[in-house]
Amino acid sequence: MSALLSVHNLTKRFGSTRAVDGVSFEIERGEILAVVGPTGSGKSTLFDCIFGQTAPSAGEVRLDGRAITGLRACEASRLGLARTFQGAQLFADLSVRENLIAAGQEHRGSLWSRLVGAPDAGLADTAAEMTTFFRLDGFAERRAGRLSHSQQKLLDIAMAFMARPRLVLLDEPARGVDEEVSAHLRERLRAINAQAGATFVIIEREPDFVASLATRMLVLVEGRVVA
Repeated sequence: MSALLSVHNLTKRFGSTRAVDGVSFEIERGEILAVVGPTGSGKSTLFDCIFGQTAPSAGEVRLDGRAITGLRACEASRLGLARTFQGAQLFADLSVRENLIAAGQEHRGSLWSRLVGAPDAGLADTAAEMTTFFRLDGFAERRAGRLSHSQQKLLDIAMAFMARPRLVLLDEPARGVDEEVSAHLRERLRAINAQAGATFVIIEREPDFVASLATRMLVLVEGRVVA
């Protein structure tokens, strides 16, 4: 059986600078891989190339054996990839529940079926499960823009898992949250991996958050894998 995600010799140049320099790795189903390294080491650019936000200069990305190099982010998303960013990507005027439904709806059916279908696209139960799982049920009807930074980060991550993706790329999920929320998030990510077999890659500058969570760590420095 092939790896769920295979990255081979991925390179991204910006002029004479190689932000990502010949990176290769694989991740198996159910694995948690951490990508760690200092600021400017190419971690987020690596995610950009995998997810289709930017086209790599060289190399190949395969999802479940299928080449996805150069696909647009929306196409990669429909194949089962999801991604979070360092800053939460939310609809500030929608409630927590509505944000979750919107995230799940993006991957379900055609535009026409979403326009004429049920307002919740049949996702109300899944949204309720996610609010409970990430312990946001007390805020289900609160507008996302009124949540604290830590609560917004939790919602953002819950949205990434809403469509039951095959692989989630988490870009510094614990950035800016307090120690209590960080510990809670680590425990929830461990639980979703154990209970649902969720597979994900986590970017972190500091290894402390992922030390007891990740199956493996990939250390990136100046765009290259050093360990």
